[in-house]
Amino acid sequence: MNKTLNTASWLTSRCLVFFLIASTAEIIISEKISAASLEVIGACASKPIFHFEASEVKGRSLGDLTVELFDNENIAYIGTSQGIHSINRLPNESETLEMISSSEMRAYGWCFELNGDLPEHYANEVILASDSDKIVWFFGFAHYLNGQWISQCEKSYLNPSDFLCSN
Repeated sequence: MNKTLNTASWLTSRCLVFFLIASTAEIIISEKISAASLEVIGACASKPIFHFEASEVKGRSLGDLTVELFDNENIAYIGTSQGIHSINRLPNESETLEMISSSEMRAYGWCFELNGDLPEHYANEVILASDSDKIVWFFGFAHYLNGQWISQCEKSYLNPSDFLCSN
């Protein structure tokens, strides 16, 4: 009887230890999965030039998080939490307008997506709803043709221009 009890106690304690280890691993994995990400994609290729992860972002503004991460990582940028004008010295002053013809041009600048959507707000007005949100800043353009703006925030790397990508 004593031997059976000791075996049962031994099994119980081993199962408890296994459960605690498994639970801890699950918590660590969950924490990694719930990190928000911020990527920056340049003008000519879809591969991110910067990638960051941050935790506990829910309730913060997208703009505040962007500026904080850029500052912490010493990323060269010009802008505020409201919006970004330049990242990593792109664009320089001559790279903001591309005159294609007398009736067509592209106006370049930085746009952002949140979880694949293009919010119609300034970055400081977009509040992150989840600790696993995905933010992507990309270099894009608004397209002007025959007296009308026909698009905005088109990803420049999907339609690379010699104007920017002649290297």
